[in-house]
Amino acid sequence: MSPVTRLLFGIVACFSSGIPVSAQDMTTTAGPEDEFPGWAEPLEMQAAGSSADLSSANLIVGQTALISLLPDTEVAYPHTPGKRGSSASHAGLFQVRITEPGTYRVALGAGGWIDIVTHGHAMVATGHSHGPEGSTGIRKIIDYNLKPGRYIVQIAANEEPRTTILIVRSR
Repeated sequence: MSPVTRLLFGIVACFSSGIPVSAQDMTTTAGPEDEFPGWAEPLEMQAAGSSADLSSANLIVGQTALISLLPDTEVAYPHTPGKRGSSASHAGLFQVRITEPGTYRVALGAGGWIDIVTHGHAMVATGHSHGPEGSTGIRKIIDYNLKPGRYIVQIAANEEPRTTILIVRSR
């Protein structure tokens, strides 16, 4: 059967099923605005290169940031990243304050490595997934169970010098 014939049979099947076409077109996949509100409206932020410089690199839960990273060789990591980049990759440090315990999702627009660090130790991720299908701009999502406190977010091994990041509390 030719592709055109298959397409015509598919269209006929949609109209003859008794279900409105608009209902068949609906999807249950959460888009970036459903699960990651504000993804398309980032604030610009420069990464810190060391823990001492974190005062101006404050991520806010629920607020997307378009982050400018540094050459990997210029970052003094508080904890050795789970994946080190090459001399051509980009990296940076940020801090985030968590006020409520729960599962937090870190969405990144690139393939860089994400570590959440507290007291010199990396938190263990509880989940890992890719962003929603389509051109959402979210490439990876990492989940962490966090308690109230201050955490350092390390981005390492990122190919691009800029990317987007958003931290949200899971629903």
